[in-house]
Parts: sequence; structure tokens; C-alpha cells
Amino acid sequence: MYQPDVAPRSELDGQTYRQQESSVVNHFYEKLLLLQDLLNTDAAKKLRNIGNK
Repeated sequence: MYQPDVAPRSELDGQTYRQQESSVVNHFYEKLLLLQDLLNTDAAKKLRNIGNK
């Protein structure tokens, strides 16, 4: 579940993502907490800001 010696990954393509070792906690961080940095459309950016009010 958590492996303190495995750091979260930041820049990955699909193939590398599947090949490298990770943990459940890192997966949560990589997918959900970094997701806001990947939003491109105006609608998505508005949704991101709803939780920051």
C-alpha cells in the first residue's frame, strides 16, 4: 500500500507508467493531486476552482 522508499512519479507516458513500480498512495497523489495541473479547457479550470472558494 505505501512504500516510503518509492517517490511519486511526475512525468510519465503511458508505457513508462505501467512499467515502473509504485504504491497505492503514490497513485492517488499522481492521479488526483496533480490532475489540476493537467487541465486545459476553460470549463475544466472553472470546475477546479469550485473547491477553492
